[in-house]
Amino acid sequence: MNALSLNALGNEMRIARSLVLAACLMFAPLSIGQQPEAKPVVEYNIAACGGHDFTVEHAVLSADRTKLSLDYYLVNEKTAKKDDKPLVFDMKFDPKNEDGAETFSGDAKLDDSELHLSGGTYGNRFIAIMTVNGNLGHVFYGYKGSLEDITVGVQEKAQFCVDLRGIDQKLFAKILVQFLFDGAVDVPTNKS
Repeated sequence: MNALSLNALGNEMRIARSLVLAACLMFAPLSIGQQPEAKPVVEYNIAACGGHDFTVEHAVLSADRTKLSLDYYLVNEKTAKKDDKPLVFDMKFDPKNEDGAETFSGDAKLDDSELHLSGGTYGNRFIAIMTVNGNLGHVFYGYKGSLEDITVGVQEKAQFCVDLRGIDQKLFAKILVQFLFDGAVDVPTNKS
């Protein structure tokens, strides 16, 4: 080949590379737009009421909805602390019902104890009863919210816990379902 044909070949290669680059730039936004959207992580600030204990915990539900991690908890009314060993539940959700409510269950192990959650979500509300080795451990109730909102409504959540302690445990499920759907609860004032 002579120098003239090498220059022509080099020009054709530059043109071909430019066309390929232009095609990639034109079609790249289309392929990026076709990527499935990432599901958002759901965060809750939930009160944990049990025995003589009360705190508010920040819970994070993974994007694939298989893990619920209790990452932060209140050490006092205004201060949250990161849990060095967060409690993580393996979660299973049932399909939403016609009203948009859904039930779930979750399991975790803590030391030699088996923990089980049974609960539900509706709108921005979350409820659950946690058993420890089959016995009532804690009652959870709260709302969707970021970690920055963990201190919102602490007094009301604490009062609800005090009210729950004053009733028969057989009524907990009924009271929590009322909270789930109505957001407000009339807790009976005497044991039944």
